[in-house]
Amino acid sequence: MRARGVGRRDAAILGLLAALAALLHGPVLFGGRTYFSNDIQHVNWAWRALSAELLQKGRLPLWNPYPYFGLPLLGTMQTGVFHPPALLFELLSFPVALGWFLLANQALAAAWTYLWLRAWGAGRPGAAAA
Repeated sequence: MRARGVGRRDAAILGLLAALAALLHGPVLFGGRTYFSNDIQHVNWAWRALSAELLQKGRLPLWNPYPYFGLPLLGTMQTGVFHPPALLFELLSFPVALGWFLLANQALAAAWTYLWLRAWGAGRPGAAAA
């Protein structure tokens, strides 16, 4: 693996990948649409709302007392308290935060995949397609 900086062409491709992710979520982010009803909205919302409520009260969201006899809250994938884009759920309403959260995750995943493959010697078209 060789070290290599990010040049102008790589930066342009990264911008294109972010723009493609934004295009995918554009109707929700900028068009007033919403994602279809699924587990993200019915299950994930409750976990994120509880963790946001506890954080806003100054408490670390360690435990969810509501399902069964209680479940850990801090370490679950649903809350992702320590995942940086999850901060959006603390700052914005759930529907708005969800769109930006999904966009951020997809743009970051595309960027890191592209940069990782470029570092391993893949060509720009192949790394961008991946």
